[in-house]
Amino acid sequence: MEYIITKNDELYHHGILGMKWGVRRYQRYDGTYTREGVARYNKAEKEYQKAKEDHYLGKNTKQDLKLAKKKLSLEYDHLKYDNLADQGKKLADKGLTLSKDKKKRTASTVGAVVGHGVNGAGTGLLSAALISKAGTAAFTSKVTGEAILAASMGKYAALNAGVAASMATAAAPALIGGAAVGALITGRTIYKHAKTRSNDKKLRAYYDKSGKRPR
Repeated sequence: MEYIITKNDELYHHGILGMKWGVRRYQRYDGTYTREGVARYNKAEKEYQKAKEDHYLGKNTKQDLKLAKKKLSLEYDHLKYDNLADQGKKLADKGLTLSKDKKKRTASTVGAVVGHGVNGAGTGLLSAALISKAGTAAFTSKVTGEAILAASMGKYAALNAGVAASMATAAAPALIGGAAVGALITGRTIYKHAKTRSNDKKLRAYYDKSGKRPR
């Protein structure tokens, strides 16, 4: 990094071209692989800075500068992988292992999502049907008892419309509630499998760095 101090006691900070600002969070991470990765990155960063200065003075070629920048970028990628390995080590120390067959897990995820969605919709329809049936029974006697009077007063059609509207209003919350339950269960299922995939990625990085065979 370059710091330029002017006579006005003002401090100007200029970042290095190609540097990764996300490295700072890894520098404070407590992990063997991450610390080693940070050390390699810092070395590559110094080499890049030196190559940049030499190129400015005409001591190296543009290709040399590109190679130094590429190495810096690669070391950043390696640092992220090292951090995954440290996270995987923590999971392994807790007794976590890789999940079973990946294809089976993917199929179960899709099946669970579709199944819960259908189940939610089915719950809503069933609830709506039960409410509709109860509503019909409740209104039947009223409709029958007042049919002649309503017809003579020209209100029989309005009564039927009121019954239909009441039944639809009662059924709507059930449909919405069933769909909401299905969506909630589906969301939890997706989160669970996403968490499993994330843990597997960290564990594989740890097995790769440590040379230990997955259990």
